[in-house]
Amino acid sequence: MMNVQSHARRTAHMRLAERLRFAIKDIGKRRMMTAFNVAAVLIAVVYLLIPAFYGLSIYRYQQSVLDDSLPTLIVASCPDVSDEQLRFTNERIRSIAGLPDARLAFAKVVSAAIEN
Repeated sequence: MMNVQSHARRTAHMRLAERLRFAIKDIGKRRMMTAFNVAAVLIAVVYLLIPAFYGLSIYRYQQSVLDDSLPTLIVASCPDVSDEQLRFTNERIRSIAGLPDARLAFAKVVSAAIEN
């Protein structure tokens, strides 16, 4: 018990550089204990990183499958803009909006200069 109290008194008034030097010398004296502590920390980190890696891989795979299976935007282009049969009328937009996988359907006019 006397050794712990004298150790505390000795380090209480040390500057930071002296404390670091004292701690490094103390670690050098206890090589086996330091090795076991480092091994324990490494094992804990590995046991946390491995499940995180596999969990992130599974999440990314699920997201890629979901992104590939569901189109997010369908663009209709017509080569002849003056043809009335190719235009989207209000009835046609409503029929597209009624499809089971369609979330939202609306008309949008984009000029050819912006598109390219």
